[in-house]
Amino acid sequence: RALRALPRSIPSRKWFIEQITAQGMSETLGQWLATSLTRAPTRESKEAMRFVFDLDVAQEMLASHFATDCWPYVEQVAASPGGGSQLHLVQAMGSSRWSTGDVARLRELLASQPHGNDSAMARLFLHQLANTGHWLHAENPSGLAELMLPCLGPALH
Repeated sequence: RALRALPRSIPSRKWFIEQITAQGMSETLGQWLATSLTRAPTRESKEAMRFVFDLDVAQEMLASHFATDCWPYVEQVAASPGGGSQLHLVQAMGSSRWSTGDVARLRELLASQPHGNDSAMARLFLHQLANTGHWLHAENPSGLAELMLPCLGPALH
């Protein structure tokens, strides 16, 4: 709703971030959203900008994201006897996105894997990244790479 309340032509990134924060969103979120602005000069302003994506499509994608329950897949991977797909989840330790209930449920699944949690046959893995909030790829890219490179196989080394 906040994005739809703004004019289609955005005067500048700075103006956009000011408008977003005035609506109660964080400056960090405003800065992230502003990365999706591209120059779209108008008669009134050569500096005008617009979103590179269609707001209707973005809204549909977000609704789909929140409606998707991934637990059945996580449970299926954890119960698999070995071979096949692996699922690596990364928990940013400074993020509030992981509920204590979800973490407990995940730990139960990790412990119940047919070949144990540390076995080469395990299919489900939880990696924890310290000193990182929700935007772990931006806040700690080297820490994320250090965690994930060993999981991606020898072809990437």
